[in-house]
Amino acid sequence: MEELQEMTDDERIQRLFDVEIINSLVNDYYQERAQNAIKLWKLYTLCLWIQESDVTISGRA
Repeated sequence: MEELQEMTDDERIQRLFDVEIINSLVNDYYQERAQNAIKLWKLYTLCLWIQESDVTISGRA
């Protein structure tokens, strides 16, 4: 699923999350090293909501 790999391209997501960890989760999922589909689904739907709702995120805490 290409969308999972592209979700970290959004600057807002980069401000909220450690992109390396997200990429590691995605890679582990595709290489069947981890059962993290639910975690990725939650992250993916949050990213979609941020994009669709045009949420403004000012900076990393």
